[in-house]
Amino acid sequence: LLLHFDIFMNLLSPSTHLLLVILLPLVGAGIVWLVSSRGLQAIRQSAATTAVLTLVAAGWLILRYLMSTEAASNQVFAMLSVPWLTGGMFDIRLSVGLDGLSLWLFGLSALLSVTAIFVSWEAVTERVVGFYMLLLLLETAMLGVFVARDIILFYVFFSFLGIRHFVFLLQFHILFS
Repeated sequence: LLLHFDIFMNLLSPSTHLLLVILLPLVGAGIVWLVSSRGLQAIRQSAATTAVLTLVAAGWLILRYLMSTEAASNQVFAMLSVPWLTGGMFDIRLSVGLDGLSLWLFGLSALLSVTAIFVSWEAVTERVVGFYMLLLLLETAMLGVFVARDIILFYVFFSFLGIRHFVFLLQFHILFS
């Protein structure tokens, strides 16, 4: 059984796995929009399924880190660094990775998103599509903030987490529920 688990754990490289976890809520937001014509239950179920799958994938990534050599030596795990906006005097990279502290905040963000979706299950009855899409976009931003290793990429993710976004979600719920 452990051999099968080890094979399953190594299907994806850690950096690909990290990108998958970050982008899964973004894809889920698109799915919520696509199933919006099927009714309230389909919207809620697709948002919840996306959040749970993201939590499972994040948990799997945390397990991979704990079983890796990087955990013992406090090195960055699942590091991915790709040139993004280079040329001239700038060297801005799409650089993501997990270390000891960001790993746990990353996992807690995934757990928080699942909790938020299930808490709002019956509370949000109007404009449900927009609410769950924004919640999943917020999850992508939360996950991205904790893995960004470049200040510009951090700013991009952080700008999605601005107070305006929280105020909008709060007003959204108060005005339309």
